[in-house]
Amino acid sequence: MPTTQTDANLIHYDIRGEGTAAILFNHSGASSLAWSERFLETLAEQLTVVTFDYRGTGHSSPASSAFSLSDLAADGRAILEAEGIASAIVIGTSMGGAVAQEFALAYPDQVPALILLGTFAGSEHRIPPDPRVLELLALPEKPLSKVERMRRLLPTIYAPTFLEQHEEFVLDLELKGARFSTDETIARHGAATSAFDLYERLPSMSTRTLVIHGTADPIIPVKNGEILAGRIRNAEYVTLEGVGHLPAVEQPMEVAKRILKFALERRLLRASGSQPHSAD
Repeated sequence: MPTTQTDANLIHYDIRGEGTAAILFNHSGASSLAWSERFLETLAEQLTVVTFDYRGTGHSSPASSAFSLSDLAADGRAILEAEGIASAIVIGTSMGGAVAQEFALAYPDQVPALILLGTFAGSEHRIPPDPRVLELLALPEKPLSKVERMRRLLPTIYAPTFLEQHEEFVLDLELKGARFSTDETIARHGAATSAFDLYERLPSMSTRTLVIHGTADPIIPVKNGEILAGRIRNAEYVTLEGVGHLPAVEQPMEVAKRILKFALERRLLRASGSQPHSAD
């Protein structure tokens, strides 16, 4: 499995598929193992899909100090440079959607399209979740095991109907993604996300953008997606009825197909084997 060095951090990543390149930024505290395999496999039918473990998650080295979301975006760019990938569709979910926005603003010439899933424009203008969700996010009075803590958090991530039917599946997925994530790493992700705010800068962005948001998102309510799409010039905005915070997990095929359709309509897809590492 390939790695690249960024400053004092060794970043682990994975590449699958052929065609136009796409780099994916996952949600807070999670390694690349928390992506839905069905989602990745569907994208990889037409894209070169790059996933990676954030600093302090998965097989990447522990973060040696505090970092910002723009630092995580720079880690992603370092991976593309190491692979000789000139440009890539940028896909981000939740915190990863905020990282994706940082990437698009920092390296606009390298981003032919931006896909934002269940995310927001910045802390200053963020619509907060229901108080009951905040209560679940708060640290409980008595210590919990990792499994107990994750099970407690699931209702803050997934739509109730989906969770009722797939609780054990998503519990396993989230535990795999958080397996090597320490409390310190999770706290640093939280601090970096709290400091994120691109609301004022987004209107200057001209990147072709697709915003997808679930109407039943517990932690980043759907109004945030509407605000985000409204700040980006000509952004396409799609809501998924009854879907929670991670659309690519709850509806992996639907979300992947919408992304591929968006790319196809903008002539960003290339045949497999034809310049697979660029989306210029």
